[in-house]
Amino acid sequence: MPEPTKSAANAASRSVDLSDAPGGDMLFEQLFPADEVQTTAPTNATVSGDTSGTQPQATQPAAAPDPAAATPPQEELFLQVPTGTVYKTREEAIKGFAHKDEVIEQLRQRFIAERGIDPITNKQVAPAPAPQPQPTAEVNFANNGAEYVKALTEAYQKQDWDAYARAQSKFLMDTLAPVAPVFMGAAKQQAVSTVEAELKDIRGFLGSNDFSMTLEQNPILKQAIESAESNFAFNGQLPGLYKLAYQANQSRKLPELLAAATASARVQPVQPTRPTTTAATLPPPDAAGPMDLTTSEGRKNLIKQFESQGLDKVTF
Repeated sequence: MPEPTKSAANAASRSVDLSDAPGGDMLFEQLFPADEVQTTAPTNATVSGDTSGTQPQATQPAAAPDPAAATPPQEELFLQVPTGTVYKTREEAIKGFAHKDEVIEQLRQRFIAERGIDPITNKQVAPAPAPQPQPTAEVNFANNGAEYVKALTEAYQKQDWDAYARAQSKFLMDTLAPVAPVFMGAAKQQAVSTVEAELKDIRGFLGSNDFSMTLEQNPILKQAIESAESNFAFNGQLPGLYKLAYQANQSRKLPELLAAATASARVQPVQPTRPTTTAATLPPPDAAGPMDLTTSEGRKNLIKQFESQGLDKVTF
């Protein structure tokens, strides 16, 4: 009977002899150095008729993490001002400074408007003149049919019937504009004739300096008369406006009339008269007939005249 081998004996005794294993004579520090991490794969020993120990397989040690790689890189700043404002890019710096300039200018202009002093120079600033609105040319509907139709369409879409009527009226006025002076002159003459029935001197007044001075002293009345004389819609107001102008002129001249009346009403001193036996003035001759000495009737008329004057009792 053959002699059992050492492997069989180890298997029978349920233990493994590692005395002749590779690396058995190495120290612990040699097997596990301090600067390396060594891992050993598990061994699967199978007990069989010819069983031998498996050698441990060493793997490459894992690289230690790099502290520099773990820390994220810091973002580089473009500009940081002493006040603490940070601009990351050039574009942000441009926008930031532009915004600050706008805010400073707005506050500066507000300070100037309220106090009249420039806060930067600390000097008095004259107020800027208010911008004058630019007059816009009025569209002539008679010459621009597209604008006329546009105005009508917009008014219809908005259901604004007043605007619709104004557009129609403007088209009519623009169309009649070439012959408007003829119609306006006729309307003015008709108004003067209407007022002349009440004020006989109204025609002469309308062409006098008193009329011009009255309108200069009453600008609202002047504007109303000018509008009525140039607009068909207000022609009917001309008679009343002319009468107002006439009455305003009378009111303007009232102090002069009062002064003239006061001067004429002053009492004149009465001259004393001497008493006489006869009348101071001879009465007018009787118009009954001629007075002469050639006819009997004339002599009678002459005697009657003397008697009426008391001359028949005068003695010489």
